[in-house]
Amino acid sequence: MITNIFMKTVCVSLVLAGIGAVAIAATGQITQSPLFSGLAPLTANLTWVIVALALMPVVSTTVRLLLWNQGYGVMCDRCGGPLGREKSGRYSIYRTCMGCGANRNEKHWLTQRGGAP
Repeated sequence: MITNIFMKTVCVSLVLAGIGAVAIAATGQITQSPLFSGLAPLTANLTWVIVALALMPVVSTTVRLLLWNQGYGVMCDRCGGPLGREKSGRYSIYRTCMGCGANRNEKHWLTQRGGAP
């Protein structure tokens, strides 16, 4: 189950990295133009911003999975998988399980081994 959750996150990061590579290539072409030559100093920083944005989902999911693996955090009462972030629903707040995809309200995750979030 950890592999499936991690692979979903890595795929998102690869898509972001691909978009970043296209943006960097486009800015390389733009800076050669005399009209946009003033943007050349900004493109060096743009590379690091895109790399950081591409790595954020991987780092956050890795930390969440490591904490869940050690018994911290909230878990699904159906499959035992980690629950995602809180969302506001029609009747109460809920979380979606990263393993089975079930929506669990606060009554179900507060009684789990990890305790209250």
